[in-house]
Amino acid sequence: MLILLRNLKTGQYHQSPDKWALNRKEGHDFETLNQAIAFARENHFESAEVVLSFDDPQRDIHFPLRDHS
Repeated sequence: MLILLRNLKTGQYHQSPDKWALNRKEGHDFETLNQAIAFARENHFESAEVVLSFDDPQRDIHFPLRDHS
């Protein structure tokens, strides 16, 4: 399982600072769900979701992030 951040507007996955990828396998794999959420909030990813990504994309779980400021 991969823990990824995905931009809801572009469909791209966070890869590294200022770099996004269309292929989910190229996305940065966070160690924990909390780490991914904290990173997204710290970097003001306003239109993002955390994706728990499995070998079968139909099994992926999506958690849209909401701005709570």
